Amino acid sequence: MNDVLLAFIAIIPTTTTLIVGALQDRAGKRRSSRNAITGLIIEDHVRVAEGKAPENEQAIHEEFDIYKKAGGNSYIQGKVENYDRWHSQLKVIKKEGAKDAKI
Repeated sequence: MNDVLLAFIAIIPTTTTLIVGALQDRAGKRRSSRNAITGLIIEDHVRVAEGKAPENEQAIHEEFDIYKKAGGNSYIQGKVENYDRWHSQLKVIKKEGAKDAKI
């Protein structure tokens, strides 16, 4: 009985370490994706302000998929939805032939 108890006590720290490590990895992925999404959105806004076309739409959605899988919240989802609206407005302006694509 004592051997079983000692074995159980020896397993607890290892199990705890594995669980904490997995949670920290998930939080790290979420934080990294959040920062990448924010940076890519800002980069596209700067490109449009310089008169260039935005080019990060696909990368933003790829990072957002990673963010959601890591347990991301609705704050970044709102940012991505706003970006999508902004990006579709740019496409409409481009189709209409407007020279100034700033919104």
